[in-house]
Amino acid sequence: MTSIIEDKRVPKVPSRQKSKERFEFLLYCAEELLESGTPPEELSIPEVSKKAELPPQAVYRLFPSPAALLHGLADRHMKRLLKLYRESDLGNITSWQEGVNLCVDRCTDYYNRHPMAMELILGSGVSREIQIADRTNNQLLAEQAGLFLSESTGMETPEGLLKRLELSLDIADAIWRHSYFEHRCITPFYISESKIALISYMEQYLPRRSY
Repeated sequence: MTSIIEDKRVPKVPSRQKSKERFEFLLYCAEELLESGTPPEELSIPEVSKKAELPPQAVYRLFPSPAALLHGLADRHMKRLLKLYRESDLGNITSWQEGVNLCVDRCTDYYNRHPMAMELILGSGVSREIQIADRTNNQLLAEQAGLFLSESTGMETPEGLLKRLELSLDIADAIWRHSYFEHRCITPFYISESKIALISYMEQYLPRRSY
């Protein structure tokens, strides 16, 4: 029973190009509804089908439930954050601490420019399935951070570093979530605190000096 319920809360990602285009179009329609004032908990398949001018069954084929639509939207924002990190120009970074500061600035800027991303990923109503997707995304971000460290500093990767990088991202998420609950955005104070927390934690395992 649990697996059936979970399947309905996750979108059915298509492989054919035409279905992929419809998949993205339906997410676009769902996001427009949310941005126009529909609360995430009130998003419905009939509402999305009406917005898309498609029969409800066409939506259900790709998104078995409103939760699956929210999952798809959250996953899209997570992928954009990962792409943003991968495309960051870190060539002039002289220390891993500078890299942390730059990546925090880029991530929090993205969140503040996309309030719906904060609601879907950091909000109080986040589903278990979105939490799992967020954890997977943090693992990929940790791998990218580990690659940056080895390439930019020539430093040998300490044992267990990737897991600790992943945990450091969990720390940042927790601080940003606190800011979102209080202010509906990530304020400069919480941005600064997340940098301090991340660097202080990683300095237990990485050199404190600049390279």
